[in-house]
Amino acid sequence: MSKFTITTEHQGQRLDKFLTEKLPNLSRSQIQKTIKSGQVLVNDQKPSPHHFLKTGDIIQMDRFGFGKVESVSKHTVSIIYTHN
Repeated sequence: MSKFTITTEHQGQRLDKFLTEKLPNLSRSQIQKTIKSGQVLVNDQKPSPHHFLKTGDIIQMDRFGFGKVESVSKHTVSIIYTHN
């Protein structure tokens, strides 16, 4: 589990935007889904993605949930190549 404590520098910033800065390899949409799924807590409570941060807030998140594949579908692709 990862943990961030909010300083005055990030006070008033939205939770999803803060985490997008801290986790640049994830899109804001992915972060919002992770927050909504309950894998992110602020002060031990489930927040909304649009939660505004306050100095001293403690953000905890389950790092194992990131990048989870929700569903996989198989497709058959036929490739035809003609060279003249």
